[in-house]
Amino acid sequence: MRVLTFNVQNLRLRRPGGQDRLDGARDFDDPEGSELGRALDFADRRLTARVLAQADADICALQEVFDAESLRYFHDHLLRATGVELWPWQACLPGNDGAGRDVAVMARRPFAATSHAQLRPHDLGLDPAPDTRPDRAIFCRDCLMVAFGPLTLFTVHF
Repeated sequence: MRVLTFNVQNLRLRRPGGQDRLDGARDFDDPEGSELGRALDFADRRLTARVLAQADADICALQEVFDAESLRYFHDHLLRATGVELWPWQACLPGNDGAGRDVAVMARRPFAATSHAQLRPHDLGLDPAPDTRPDRAIFCRDCLMVAFGPLTLFTVHF
């Protein structure tokens, strides 16, 4: 079994003017972006899809995915275009980031996914770290637990 982990850097589906667009691996203040920016976004996402396709992993753990809809769009449009065997089982559960930098998993076999985004120190019988709120989450984004029968993987984004 081949496992890959990859930071897809702010993979987010937007619909400016009613047209689907995946943001590229950069931040910008203009949600519409420039014509050059849109071209670079698409080129960047195509390259990301090619890297994942060439890795040919059975399981892809991804960081910085905005939401499940963005993941599905990327999978169904850009990954499918590479001609690679696809990853029909997917999960992207809401985390704590607030800016859409969730963790996600795509796999070629079924799995069960559990988010640990809501886990607090008291849930584990721990004292909070010094100078932190006692109700602060342990994982600032998430710790996604993914079970494939006897194999369990944890994916995080630090």
